[in-house]
Amino acid sequence: TMIVTCSACSWKAEPTPSWVGVPMIWKRAGSNNGSKGGPKNPKELVDRVVNALAANNFEAFKSLTVLGMQKAAFKQFVKSQAGGQRKATRVWDDANDDFKSELKNDVRKAFQAMQDGTRRMGFDWSQAKVTEFEFDGDAKCKLVSGGMTALLHLDDCLMTPQGLLMFDRPRAGVLPK
Repeated sequence: TMIVTCSACSWKAEPTPSWVGVPMIWKRAGSNNGSKGGPKNPKELVDRVVNALAANNFEAFKSLTVLGMQKAAFKQFVKSQAGGQRKATRVWDDANDDFKSELKNDVRKAFQAMQDGTRRMGFDWSQAKVTEFEFDGDAKCKLVSGGMTALLHLDDCLMTPQGLLMFDRPRAGVLPK
């Protein structure tokens, strides 16, 4: 059992989501947890990221980042933010009217590094179970699989019309035994 905490909703002056502060036992679900659309909370985002890593599916992984948004949807999202939140606006290249190429490269490299590094150490994403979890705008969790422990950090998560998405490259690493 763990308690989920959150401070990420305060910038939008929205009520605290119902899942915040609720003790829960977390068992990862299948591909997209049976829900339509994007992740509705950090737990679902982590679950989908882990499932994408388990399936070695970069496109599913990318769809959980801002790169999964259509350009028009992204621009509308930024326009709807009070003053355009910095986390959102910094990923856009106005000169090229597209997401920054550095972000595109970073997300692809992060996915590959997460795959290569964790597999090389013997961590199996398909068997991963979350043992610790924290959300403060970044989703940070500890997962175990086959006696190995991995740390997962999903950086700069923002709620968009498409669901909760990462606006920076995620990171993961296996802790030595």
